[in-house]
Amino acid sequence: MEINRSFYEGRAAAFSDTRKEPWPGWARVLRALEAGRSASGAVPSLLDIGCGNGRFATYFEQRWGPDFRYVGVDASAALLELARTRLGPERGELLAADLTARPSLPPELGRRCFDLIVVFGVLHHLPGLATRRRLLSEAAELLAPGGLLALAFWRFGRFERFRRRIVPWAEYNRAAERAVDPSDLETGDHLLAW
Repeated sequence: MEINRSFYEGRAAAFSDTRKEPWPGWARVLRALEAGRSASGAVPSLLDIGCGNGRFATYFEQRWGPDFRYVGVDASAALLELARTRLGPERGELLAADLTARPSLPPELGRRCFDLIVVFGVLHHLPGLATRRRLLSEAAELLAPGGLLALAFWRFGRFERFRRRIVPWAEYNRAAERAVDPSDLETGDHLLAW
């Protein structure tokens, strides 16, 4: 996780500049949320795990309207600051959390329930299957009855342009301040050049 933390703290603005457009699957998520909502007219609540610069909140508001409660969680203080700038103080709550810790989600969430919980572009950053499972289990516990938990997995191995960017761990370790012990890695753990 230290590799991710260092990357995002040092390159948050440059990374954010590449993350402006919505993902195609987001429209399906909103349609599924709307189809599953009751006619109660209650204001929906949204938990965005790995919210980054807050672009999903902006997308949600553009399509849903301003009546929703939003909580964004991210490990990067720099990206959270960009989200604060984008969303403003009235748009929702932004919380910092080390998603690899136990518990993964911040204690400020308490036992709140959310109609929609999204985990987009996050899981491939978390080391180890057990860590990813713990995060998803904690997220599921916060899901309101009839709510929707939406995940996105980055399958970079399907595309040659991404496979070419894989940095061998031995090469990374030669230049790293803190080397990665290969015995700590799981099958399929890769590092891609930015």
